[in-house]
Amino acid sequence: MTIHLDDWQKKVLEHKGDLLLCTGRRVGKTYIMARKAIDRMLEKKTSIIIFSLTEDQAMLILAMAQQYLLEIAPTKLDKKKTATNKKNLSLKNGSTMKVRAAGDTGDSGRGFEGGILIVDEAARMGKFFWIAVLPIILMTAGEVWLASTPFGKQGYFWERFNETYNLQDPKARFAVFHETTENVVKTREISEDWTTEHQEKVLRILEQDKKTMSKLEYGQEYQGLFLEDLMQFFPDEMIKDCQTAQRPDAIKKEKDHYLGQDIARMGKDQTSYEIGYLEGETIVQVENKITTETYLTETFKLTKEFDNQYNFNKIFTDDEGIGVGVFDMLMDDDQTKSKTIGVNNSKKVIDREGKEKGILKEELYFHLRALMEKKKIALLDDLSIFNSLKSVQYEYGPDALGSPKIKIHGNDTHIAEGLIRLAQATKYKDLNFKVYTIKI
Repeated sequence: MTIHLDDWQKKVLEHKGDLLLCTGRRVGKTYIMARKAIDRMLEKKTSIIIFSLTEDQAMLILAMAQQYLLEIAPTKLDKKKTATNKKNLSLKNGSTMKVRAAGDTGDSGRGFEGGILIVDEAARMGKFFWIAVLPIILMTAGEVWLASTPFGKQGYFWERFNETYNLQDPKARFAVFHETTENVVKTREISEDWTTEHQEKVLRILEQDKKTMSKLEYGQEYQGLFLEDLMQFFPDEMIKDCQTAQRPDAIKKEKDHYLGQDIARMGKDQTSYEIGYLEGETIVQVENKITTETYLTETFKLTKEFDNQYNFNKIFTDDEGIGVGVFDMLMDDDQTKSKTIGVNNSKKVIDREGKEKGILKEELYFHLRALMEKKKIALLDDLSIFNSLKSVQYEYGPDALGSPKIKIHGNDTHIAEGLIRLAQATKYKDLNFKVYTIKI
């Protein structure tokens, strides 16, 4: 299969040395990194280590690399070694490609040595990650290849980009390739796979997204811009400091347990079940459960199964959009109706004088952050929790009257949305009465 490369992709393939791809979404940066890696592995014996936020994301690069290899040089693949370890790709000349999940510390990369270090979603990697992984290529005098959409003016990725692109430091380490989604769509060569009709459809979708997204969101996701006003709501160290809980060996029946739930649509979206109990004024998380591709009836059934196990004091669930279906089932069931509370994160908060104070979503997030700042919530030490909270961003913009207004959003917030609901347990800790039905 012939894939037509954009001009910027051709330049990336030709470049020798450290490189940094700062782009908008869906421009083909993952593919070009995978292809460049295979070209280098075929050229000479090379060890490549790939990091991304999750193992699944890193495996995507490996899958693209293997597909490209099978298209251009299938006989070079060492099938036996590759089949033995699904996280590795081996060539007969001794070249290897390994994938690792970054984690929040990068410790999964300690002890490895490589000729090329590839970091996907590099803008989202914290300080401890870079301390752990950069020595991987030290003794080989190897190369570092970074790729990401921006994530605010912070961290290693931004600092390296700034040195080269803005400050034009002649001693800057990285060659920067900065490409926007808009430019790629408009300038990509028309071909059998990229027809004029398809190009026009994509441009229309971009226009629609521009109308529905804020300028800052659109600028980051599609224009590849570092936006000072778009920042991380939960700092890395705050998250790590709160991840002190471990799953208990057995359920503590004497504790009042609570469920915070975010309901997903059928498909790849995730439904989040965040369970914890109150220890004085502190929430201790005991479970973080994620399901995908589940029907509303299945979500309702699993919620009841959890209630059978934990006997929840309160179930805080999504009662808008697709979530209203599960909410209605819970409210119609004798077992759960007295303990179910709908938490709608898009309702407006009105003060006593009838003036709009803001959106409940922001209030929910600030309550969770306050608990984290005061160490009043102990979260499970799960990487998925860290990544979800890390993905939450905030920005300031004027409201209808021109006053400053905060907006919170993110691209991996299902767990975070469950946690902001679980955090409501602290507001209901003194309301532990229950409703009983007495038959006469």
